[in-house]
Amino acid sequence: MPSPHTRHHPARLRATTRTSAVHSALDPFAGDPFLEAFDRLPDSQLLKEQQVAALTQISPDWFQKRRAQGRTPPIWVAPTPDLIRYPVGPLRTWLASMLVNANMAREQPEPTSVKLDPRGRLDPDEVAALQLPTLKGGRRKAAQSSFSSFLQHAVPTDAWLFERVGPFRRPVDFTEAMALDFPSEDACEWLTLGEYVVALVEAARGEQAARDARNLNGLPRGKPGDTRRF
Repeated sequence: MPSPHTRHHPARLRATTRTSAVHSALDPFAGDPFLEAFDRLPDSQLLKEQQVAALTQISPDWFQKRRAQGRTPPIWVAPTPDLIRYPVGPLRTWLASMLVNANMAREQPEPTSVKLDPRGRLDPDEVAALQLPTLKGGRRKAAQSSFSSFLQHAVPTDAWLFERVGPFRRPVDFTEAMALDFPSEDACEWLTLGEYVVALVEAARGEQAARDARNLNGLPRGKPGDTRRF
């Protein structure tokens, strides 16, 4: 007969669920290593559009179309005509509200249909809702809480988010890449442990070949590990 101390009481489970929901509302970034790293960035830091797309898991096309229409949020700035950046402060506020709304929506039944006005058109509130992504579930999440844990404990199917930096597309841990602010416009992608190792070796070989070519041409060498020197 199982011990009463190990039995899961229904009321206790409901209380745990409520506590978890409250915690999500208080800190919508908790439990996701990439969102937590983002939340540690200063308000004044600027993120690239590819980084914001990877962080929110919303298509870059959505951000580009929204900018073309002159719509916000999220707020964006253009330090130069061909350079688009998103300030962390207002981005944090916008994304937090989106995540809180998504958590609340998951606890409610899905609507059976959209609202139409008497003339058969979408209700204005429905139109406003359709102009923003819902973020309802489906977020891809890492099985580990840190990059070091990913390197030590990942199984073949586990993946981590990277920014592919420089001409040789060196994979850099996304949580570090946001803080390092590489100047180039680099792609962000999820890689399994095996894919990461292959990409890292290929990048290292390319960088070594470039260093050797520079030495043969009598050009000064860059600093070891500096992926921004080319």
